[in-house]
Amino acid sequence: MVTCAGELLLVILRVVGGHPSFAEVYKTEWTPENMLELRDRVTDLSVHSLFLGRGESFALSAREYPAIKRNQ
Repeated sequence: MVTCAGELLLVILRVVGGHPSFAEVYKTEWTPENMLELRDRVTDLSVHSLFLGRGESFALSAREYPAIKRNQ
């Protein structure tokens, strides 16, 4: 899970042969029954970049940190 631009996103990291191969990112939403539902798959993070690690993740704005490139 990571917050990005005020939204809570679920990141699913796919592992092939013991090594991370790619990630899928989904918007999430809480239902009235307090269940977390996956919504749309995110394919564009606009001006943000996701940084994924083991047990932690974060997002930064490329506008605020010009040294980084946005995810495309």
